[in-house]
Amino acid sequence: GVMTGTLVTTFMGYDAVSKREEIVGFPSHDDYIRDLKNSLGSMEVTGYELKNIDDIEKPVVRTLDIKLRAFEPEVSNFLFNPFFLDKWSENPFKSKQRLYPVDFGTPLERTTIFNLEYPSDFEIVNMPEKVGLSLPNTGGRFLFEAVGLGMNKLTMTNSLSIRKTVFSSTEYHYLKELFDRILQVQSGELIFKKKI
Repeated sequence: GVMTGTLVTTFMGYDAVSKREEIVGFPSHDDYIRDLKNSLGSMEVTGYELKNIDDIEKPVVRTLDIKLRAFEPEVSNFLFNPFFLDKWSENPFKSKQRLYPVDFGTPLERTTIFNLEYPSDFEIVNMPEKVGLSLPNTGGRFLFEAVGLGMNKLTMTNSLSIRKTVFSSTEYHYLKELFDRILQVQSGELIFKKKI
């Protein structure tokens, strides 16, 4: 019931600047990782590597070896939410209407690729549906797809791209609706059932 894996996160542009500032704010890289471990809850970090902290021409790359209890060994089925990291906890657009523009400051791009190999004596009962949403006037898009690969492998791709930096008050409800749908997708859980 223990899941192990590697989590590679690449920070580019303004995200890389913010991550560098965060990391160098600690006395050592070990102190940064210790602080990060505290924020990960039940996930255990068994090893790490930080690249390009001092090279501002390249993106910051953080690699974590992780361990996580996914289910108890004696169970015949279990739920698993693959968005256990870097998911939106709430919609940032709460108001029913907005009287002034939304300014993101810079374009936003977040892509997550999740590869899962699960025990061959289990099967996924509910393969998630593909989702593709676009904002008007090529303002941005959200794409989600889960694909089964072979008998016991799954790849999920989750991509959010906000291309426009300023959205007018009349475009606000499109943003609100987009993030409502993202939250809906990210709250979905995979149901695993033991094969008979």
